[in-house]
Amino acid sequence: MKYAPHAIFLALVAILLVGARFGFAWAGGSGHVSTLSVFLQDATGPVTAERNGVVRTLALDDRIYRGETIATAPGSFAQLTISDFSHIVTVGMDERTSLTVDALTVTKPELFLHGGRIETFMDGTVDGLNVRTNFTRSSLGKGRASFVNYDFKEAVAIVPIVGSVTTTATKTDETRTTATAIGIHETDPVAFDEIGFNRDAATVKPFYDWIETRFGLEAFEIKQ
Repeated sequence: MKYAPHAIFLALVAILLVGARFGFAWAGGSGHVSTLSVFLQDATGPVTAERNGVVRTLALDDRIYRGETIATAPGSFAQLTISDFSHIVTVGMDERTSLTVDALTVTKPELFLHGGRIETFMDGTVDGLNVRTNFTRSSLGKGRASFVNYDFKEAVAIVPIVGSVTTTATKTDETRTTATAIGIHETDPVAFDEIGFNRDAATVKPFYDWIETRFGLEAFEIKQ
């Protein structure tokens, strides 16, 4: 019996650690946080998911897991749905685009855009979406926006379509909230600039036409 107090203490510590891991308030967490699921809703060509060096080719309706990096092949567009049926975020991916699903909480899911172009649209009661790149962090509330990471130029384009986007350059902590298209040079010298954005340019029009048809939305016009 002399070991009983020690065993009880270890059991209590284990219970607290498990409770905290799942967010229970009695264990010091913030309470249970609902999570969303991600699925490949549609695609025009190959789409892969990679994690820890293991790559799988996705089929339509395949589930995508937090921490996986999703990539589209040349000539391939993809539509991801992030949902629990009442909270819905739709993400369109252009060809040669890669992103990682970083967080799937209902409060605000988060994507890391490594390179390429996406358009996002929110429905239901989701609180918003975070999109990160190497040195920017953007937050979109209700609405619709396109994000482009020109990783080879160390530059990002933020294109609000409906609503506004708040973006922080993490190297300088400079933050801008914008309802018009802006470009950001991510590395020194960090700079924010208003930009023109032509969604009908030959190189991008096929993607925007495809994903907006999937969204059931009309083509957007950029506010100047």
